[in-house]
Amino acid sequence: MYVEDLDREAAEWTTRFGFTVVGTAGGAEEGFRSVALRQGKIRLVLTEGTDDEHEASLYTVLHGSGVARIALRTTDVAAAFAYAVAAAPGRWASRSGCPGPAWWPPPPSPASETWCTP
Repeated sequence: MYVEDLDREAAEWTTRFGFTVVGTAGGAEEGFRSVALRQGKIRLVLTEGTDDEHEASLYTVLHGSGVARIALRTTDVAAAFAYAVAAAPGRWASRSGCPGPAWWPPPPSPASETWCTP
């Protein structure tokens, strides 16, 4: 999550929602500060831009604090994809040159070659 006030947000996630701080990163030199939080199998990273040009700073100016990226883990990608497609009919599109359904629009930086783009 990109946040406007890292210290306030980290305190809220730890006191109200039971998360524990498991790591920190960044500083003024890097243009950001981050805190990694954990609760059971859930991991959450809060990032505050300390430089006006950092992506987190630009995001929070436009949207306020919010979710910037999501990562999910599964042991069976094909089953998870099939479940998601079945659960949200009409939100997936097949496109020319793709072997099957593909998410559209594609993510800004595909993490693997499994993304189908014409």
